[in-house]
Amino acid sequence: MSHIPNNWVISPALTSLISQCLSKLASSPRTETLLSLPNLLTASSPVSYHVGTGCQVLNYVFDSILAGPTAVEHELLFVTCFWSKSASLEYLSKTLLELNRLHPLSCRDHIRSKLRIRICFSSRSAFQKLFHTSSDKGYIYANTARAYQKLGLPSPEKLGNLDIVIKSKFFRPISVLHGKYVIVDRKRLLLPSCNVSWEEWLECMGVFEGGIVDSFLEYYHETWGDTRESLQSPSGSQNNQCTESIWAPKPLPPLSIQFRRDRLSPTIFLTQPHHAVFPPLRFVPTIISRFISTCLPFRISPSVTPAPPTPQNVFMAALVRQARRSIFIQTPNLTCPDLLEVLYERLTRHGESIDIEIITCTKMMLLEQVVTTGLGGPSPRKDGAERKRRWGATTESCVKELFRRVNVTINESSTLRIYYYTSLPVILASSAYGGDVKSRFTAQEEMEMAKQSHVKAMIVDEEVTVIGSANGDRASWFTSGEVNVMVLDEDFARGVKDSLGKGVGNRKMKVEAHSGSSESP
Repeated sequence: MSHIPNNWVISPALTSLISQCLSKLASSPRTETLLSLPNLLTASSPVSYHVGTGCQVLNYVFDSILAGPTAVEHELLFVTCFWSKSASLEYLSKTLLELNRLHPLSCRDHIRSKLRIRICFSSRSAFQKLFHTSSDKGYIYANTARAYQKLGLPSPEKLGNLDIVIKSKFFRPISVLHGKYVIVDRKRLLLPSCNVSWEEWLECMGVFEGGIVDSFLEYYHETWGDTRESLQSPSGSQNNQCTESIWAPKPLPPLSIQFRRDRLSPTIFLTQPHHAVFPPLRFVPTIISRFISTCLPFRISPSVTPAPPTPQNVFMAALVRQARRSIFIQTPNLTCPDLLEVLYERLTRHGESIDIEIITCTKMMLLEQVVTTGLGGPSPRKDGAERKRRWGATTESCVKELFRRVNVTINESSTLRIYYYTSLPVILASSAYGGDVKSRFTAQEEMEMAKQSHVKAMIVDEEVTVIGSANGDRASWFTSGEVNVMVLDEDFARGVKDSLGKGVGNRKMKVEAHSGSSESP
């Protein structure tokens, strides 16, 4: 039975792709989807898309919830992965203080409930991960000045008008809830790629309204175990703020594009539950891996296994496999064997040409790459008479191996282009300015000095876009919890591709280009 909504207007090719993916997911346990299949498919309005540094993107998030038509009135759900002292955290603290001022408990001769705020994250420090509770309920931070001070937040006494709960979840050894999203009044979804962190990276964010918000709300309750409380607004009041905002917002991210809001686009929520499974170790025999697993609260995968059949993995692999004309991927890292295999298979398919462009990074989070790939993993079993080489433990080694395989068997009319993101060296001379260096640059210049690209995006055939938290690495496809939105809209795909192209500009280095019609390099 098809779960595709009747009001969706999509091509027969996409209808077939979605039906095949849903059929595959129907045989997966509920733990791999978290939501029922019909609740993954919605109709939503892509509101806007933004590209800038992480600080610029989060500043826009905080500004939008403080003033104007998008200001929060009743509830704010703020979910991120990494949490560290940074300019973004300082701006979040100021935002909470301003929200407390804007929402007094006594307003217009009536008493009202506190503004409901939930803050959730997964990783704060090595110490926190080492001693974090293994309970699925996570850890709830005490409502004390000491606990808030450790988190870099104002004391609870200064936030008396806010009903705040702060929770963290981490699953040893390496399973984080990598998803990042903000839900405002259960009406608006903001989907940034950035964490509350100090990294000066290129980031992006999509903003949505409509059915996808309800799906994210259900996912939030399933994942974070929060209570489902009704939101009550004061009678006769359209705005819950009783005090005029004097907030001075920061400039918009350098690249911000708005979309038409008078029509709905088909959207699919691509969930990826976390899996507490350590990757197969390259130098550890299978029998030893199995023994270690019996002594630990997590399992070590004894051999190379396929990625779990989650909505994220099933749909993204199918999009690559069934792409007709082009595939564009921008990802911080590229180490997932399943993604690499399906890219290789599509490039070498005879009689069906494809143009693939990938923008990734070099020397980014190297330790994380090596750990989450298990040092590259053991060699796959023999395929006939030939033993395939492992993909590798880092993006650089995986890219090299992809080109090695492709250069031998690529379809004559297909093209593969891979670039490494590069930053401008102007930031190296910042010490000459002294004082607050960033204040001397425009928002555009700050974005151009981003040291790495943390953007996550996939665009297929210029009509299907996937944005969210998933990288092209093994962690995102195997162990981490992820959230993504697949948008079936040519205008959205065009806007995202154009924004990312301008965001990267000429700050990319061609790794190696291969076209079947020319000589191999």
